[in-house]
Amino acid sequence: MNPTTPRQVLEQLEGVWNTTVTSYQGGPQGVEDISEGGQDWVAQGSGMETRTFMPNGPWITCDVLNEFPSSYQFRGHGVYGFDPKKNRFVGSWVDSTNPYLVTLEGTYDPESQSLILLCDGVDPTTGRRVRDRQVIAWRDDGSHTCSVYRPGLNGTDVKVFEVIATRAEVKEEESE
Repeated sequence: MNPTTPRQVLEQLEGVWNTTVTSYQGGPQGVEDISEGGQDWVAQGSGMETRTFMPNGPWITCDVLNEFPSSYQFRGHGVYGFDPKKNRFVGSWVDSTNPYLVTLEGTYDPESQSLILLCDGVDPTTGRRVRDRQVIAWRDDGSHTCSVYRPGLNGTDVKVFEVIATRAEVKEEESE
């Protein structure tokens, strides 16, 4: 699909998705790329993502539940839309790892079929403001990836996590 309106961009996200998550401390290259000290680790998990438009409204909500091998459950909730005055996509995000609200703003790039959002928040481990970049990219098979990049110490962006989302099979309810 080649969306021509902001609503059509967001409609591509609607539905229930199976997710595979890879979370990197400091990016795949290691913790030294993003912070000083700490442990270098990679965590992988899986879960579900449900995105639904509010009835009769322009906003799409996103509910995420991912489980990691250590029995850790990650939960997140986002609201996304298009601000016609700013002529930009906007959103907000909260999750179980961060007591701070994250706000998002950005544009859709039709050439790469990607929604590119700048995320303004606070790193819960340092208490410092962070400006991450979130890229939601659609694949030809209908799936999408969501990658988040953070500025590294050397000035280049480092991937801190990636979600691969494939459409979940919806079981039809049996009628009585």
